Amino acid sequence: MTHVTNNQLVRPQWRDGPLAGWLDPFADWVSAKGYAAYTSYRMILLASCFSRWLKQEAIGIADISPDHVTRYPRHRTQRLRL
Repeated sequence: MTHVTNNQLVRPQWRDGPLAGWLDPFADWVSAKGYAAYTSYRMILLASCFSRWLKQEAIGIADISPDHVTRYPRHRTQRLRL
């Protein structure tokens, strides 16, 4: 089942990791800001991928640090190059 929040799709497979509970409110916020549909989609997808990465790295929501925010884009870049 796909959840629709203010016309933004938050797919079930995206809801994983410590930030999963925040994805719907984030989608609402992005929609309220008036971002274009594709931009909104990419922002929500990036947030959900970050959440899944946190889970994979066994990092809880209370343990997120600026270091994780810096490390994740590097991880993503390396993974996408493979």
